[in-house]
Amino acid sequence: MYDAFDSFITHQNQKKDLEKQGKAGREAYGEEQEKKIHILEWLLQNCNDGRKKTFFCLAVNLLELETVGDVMRQAKSDEKFEELSLKEKAAYVTGRFHRAADEQGILLKLRKKR
Repeated sequence: MYDAFDSFITHQNQKKDLEKQGKAGREAYGEEQEKKIHILEWLLQNCNDGRKKTFFCLAVNLLELETVGDVMRQAKSDEKFEELSLKEKAAYVTGRFHRAADEQGILLKLRKKR
């Protein structure tokens, strides 16, 4: 059974991820996860204002690689992005992840046990 609630990481995509790995194959799925890890590392190094680690982990985990890549391309292609403070970069990327998640009906929040 898949966990109904999250701990410090999300369990929301466990079943979907297992199905994806079964369809795509272990190697292809692993490559996708490596790309997501690379993106997460970049976000943590360049956009984490000290308060976004959990959010970035959720966004990269719950959103499809294509969506995460789109957000990254937006940030990297925006000429003003590099001039922003760390706090502004965090807000910029967080806002774009929220918009993308909202369009897909995904809530970027850990599910807590009541």
